[in-house]
Amino acid sequence: MTSMSLIERLPTELHLDIFERLPDLPTLKEAASTCPIFFNTILNNKISLSKKVVINQVAQVDLNLLNEVLTVWKLSTLDKDEWTSENVESQLERYFNNTEDFSLDKFSLSDALALHRLYNTAYDLAIGFSRKTLELQRSFPIHTTGVKATFDTVLSTSELRRVVRAFLRIDICCYVYGNQRPESLDIDTIDIKFRPDVFFSRLNPWGIEQIACVYQYLLAEIKTVSKSASYLNDDWLVWIAMGRHRDLIIDQLMSYGLARIRKILTADDEKLASPGIFGPEDEYIGPEFLGTKLEHSYLYCEKYVFELFDEEDENKPMVPPAVPETEFGPKVAWEWSHVFDHDSHMALGPHQTPLRDRGYVMWDFERIQKWGVLESPWHWAEEYEWLDQQERLRAEEKEDLKERAMRTGKCAYV
Repeated sequence: MTSMSLIERLPTELHLDIFERLPDLPTLKEAASTCPIFFNTILNNKISLSKKVVINQVAQVDLNLLNEVLTVWKLSTLDKDEWTSENVESQLERYFNNTEDFSLDKFSLSDALALHRLYNTAYDLAIGFSRKTLELQRSFPIHTTGVKATFDTVLSTSELRRVVRAFLRIDICCYVYGNQRPESLDIDTIDIKFRPDVFFSRLNPWGIEQIACVYQYLLAEIKTVSKSASYLNDDWLVWIAMGRHRDLIIDQLMSYGLARIRKILTADDEKLASPGIFGPEDEYIGPEFLGTKLEHSYLYCEKYVFELFDEEDENKPMVPPAVPETEFGPKVAWEWSHVFDHDSHMALGPHQTPLRDRGYVMWDFERIQKWGVLESPWHWAEEYEWLDQQERLRAEEKEDLKERAMRTGKCAYV
């Protein structure tokens, strides 16, 4: 008979204390398969252990994001009778004041699992966003005025937190302004949907621009998916494929939340053909979801514009208001991109489109500095011309490589 190890001989109370500290459910599952003693202990306490481990899984990723996760979860738990402008506005007030109560005793296992799913959905989308935007900057860097630039795709903790937060804020908007709502609730009767000020007026301009970066990314990703699935007999897809009000239709698709968006972006053609994924049962309802609200968000940024720029010399930044050190990079990037355009669109303006493609307000100051873009102001017209030239050169290079490969293949065949 095999003798028990020292850890197996520990009292059950100590085993439970150890298991409660495990970081995630897969680790708890592996612990259960280690030996019969661990298996029985975990089986007999599976509800309490699973609950605490799932909370660990959410909390150990980033405690600073629990406020966003809790806000999305609280909005998702409002039933039809509770879904009033007063309740939603009160929830947003607690969110912006960071006064949401987070106590383990108040959460059931299903609650903990819901929090974990909410975070994982935003996290997965954030990783895809970060990988694509940083790779684009490395492959097609914006003009660096001759400065030797360096690029990497390794995210810092603050950068990952920033990107995930922007996605979670999109999900909050899906509840406040979009189509995530209790069944049979007539959202048009909730006047808060017509009041973007209750959310956007509480954000600084680079925070709004972060949401615009995510919005532009998701818009492009869903367009790409819709092209490959345009043969499907789905009214939404047909309209998207035909280009009729494409952005407006995708805007509505996005308003059903991150879970629906991730389902669309990760589905294969067979799953795309299944009913419900694009919402054939859904009907278009107004007003528009995020596009219009982001376009007009400059109305809520005027106070920052007057503080950041001198009216007598529009090209001379004033001493900016104090911001946390973690926000220094996004603030500098936003100021740099608006030196010559600070009196127009704060978000979704066409001048910043190439920058949003690279998630410019998401990154730390060190990364922006290494790009070499801060040496001169952002001249969007010149950059568009330069980027078009780079894209043409890259296309010509690909065609040349393709022809060369074909010739090589024929020679080898002969």
